[in-house]
Amino acid sequence: GQNRETWQFQILEWGIRAFRSEAQHERVPPTGQAFPEFEASVHVVEPFPIDEAWPKLRAVDYGYQAPYCCLWIAERPDGSLVVYRETYETRMTAREQGKQVAALSVGERYRQSVGDPSMWASQREGKRFKSVADQYKASGVHLKPASNDRLAGWERVHDRLEWAEEKPPDLVIFRTCPNLIRTLPMLVRDANRPEDVDTDDEDHAPDALRYGVMAFTRRAFGAALGRATGKARPPTLAEKIRERRREAVPAGQRWA
Repeated sequence: GQNRETWQFQILEWGIRAFRSEAQHERVPPTGQAFPEFEASVHVVEPFPIDEAWPKLRAVDYGYQAPYCCLWIAERPDGSLVVYRETYETRMTAREQGKQVAALSVGERYRQSVGDPSMWASQREGKRFKSVADQYKASGVHLKPASNDRLAGWERVHDRLEWAEEKPPDLVIFRTCPNLIRTLPMLVRDANRPEDVDTDDEDHAPDALRYGVMAFTRRAFGAALGRATGKARPPTLAEKIRERRREAVPAGQRWA
């Protein structure tokens, strides 16, 4: 209900951060923001069709009392990334989470799916139990341990978010991923390790993003190494076994 002259006066008098908080009731980025490159008007986009041929992956950060998050990420032909789907829930068992991820993935194929390395823990207080990763597997979601190099991972996220007027960012997020959009700009730097983020913040969706970005980075590095040496990276034992299993299943029945 206020006119433009009043807005301008308030911005000059209070500062833009206070104006956005007080006059527009927005959650403004905190002091010490970990990702100042993030700008919703640049990085958040309306959903568009994801081409079947684009490489895709899923990245999971596990939680029970704290939220668990799965992000679906696709790589466009120019190498930029699109976060096109998220799920974000609390108080779901690992098996329930796996079933939810599988249901949201029907009809899609993935280069890989990665998860928080702690999901492979199978021993607690001297007792063995079924790991979270195994419970996901039983629900139809086969995961690999994500890279947990936090500093390298956040650096890659910074690189992807970087943009300029003449250069769009290498990562955009569908508007339908509200929790990543909400929590990423609110993270602050760790007081003792400025290159890291404060883990007391709500970092579940950003952690899943870090895992996904690192997975694409490692895949791109392997491809670049193959081009530089004139030969492809030899397949790992796990890749050989997976390919043999795929060959043993009729094409119409193959599952990503």
